[in-house]
Amino acid sequence: MDEHWTNNDLQCRLCNYCGRDFADMITHSFQHNPKKKLVCHVCKKKKASILSLQFHFRSVHLQKTGGICSICSKTFKKFKTWKRHERLHNENSLFICDHCGRKFLYKHEIKSHLIYHTDVRLFVCETCGKGFKRMSGLKDHIENLHRTRQPVKCGHCDKTYKSQSKLEIHLRNVAKDKPFICEVCSKRFISEKVLQKHMFWHTGERPHRCEVCGSRYKAKGQLNIHMRNHTGFMPHKCVDCWKSFPAAKQLKRHQSVHTGVRAYKCEYCERSFHEKKTMLEHATQHKSAQNVKSEN
Repeated sequence: MDEHWTNNDLQCRLCNYCGRDFADMITHSFQHNPKKKLVCHVCKKKKASILSLQFHFRSVHLQKTGGICSICSKTFKKFKTWKRHERLHNENSLFICDHCGRKFLYKHEIKSHLIYHTDVRLFVCETCGKGFKRMSGLKDHIENLHRTRQPVKCGHCDKTYKSQSKLEIHLRNVAKDKPFICEVCSKRFISEKVLQKHMFWHTGERPHRCEVCGSRYKAKGQLNIHMRNHTGFMPHKCVDCWKSFPAAKQLKRHQSVHTGVRAYKCEYCERSFHEKKTMLEHATQHKSAQNVKSEN
């Protein structure tokens, strides 16, 4: 491939375009003959777009990473991810919010986002009359405040869950065969690939860096939430005191100030906790006290 590049064999004979590989050149040729059918000349497969034809030729016939960004040279293994990324470089194809400047690829995304900039609350709780911008917010409100739930215990491992639906999810996971075990935390997984992804969380690697303050994060989603602290975009607002938060999890934690209800409730007493780990540590005190009484 280096020889072709050096000898300029990858330059189009009709214009000055020089491709990075044969996949580039083959798909470029369709620009000079736009009426030509999008068919792979090797295996005769038909494709819906020039981009998908290029991805097919590069991944199948050149045995390389299918997608390469024409602007920043990033590579992509999945066609949809590559196609979405390419659109990010095209300002004309993006939907830009007039309020905060955020950019979106699709119309339904900016419509959903614009709800945060309005104070219209179409979803109203029939019990207390509080309004919410989204149905999901109303459902969480009813679930946490107006629905009485008894903790349910798993018969296999004695773990306690705050609702029957959470227990059912747990039981489905228990039923799966998980032969791959993490050597660090002993969690079990259904495949070696899933275990390898899990191991990343035990490393000190933080690949996502904030360009403003230098903070580093393991997941891109964590960085995106952090960036809201710099932009001032706080989409999650408390209906009781109007404080705003960058993430839904932070808002949910804050709401316990008004409701007195935290996410994890002790099955032995009335205390509740923000973190499951703290609740389990608290519960061990009850268990040890019960063991002492039984011995006496």
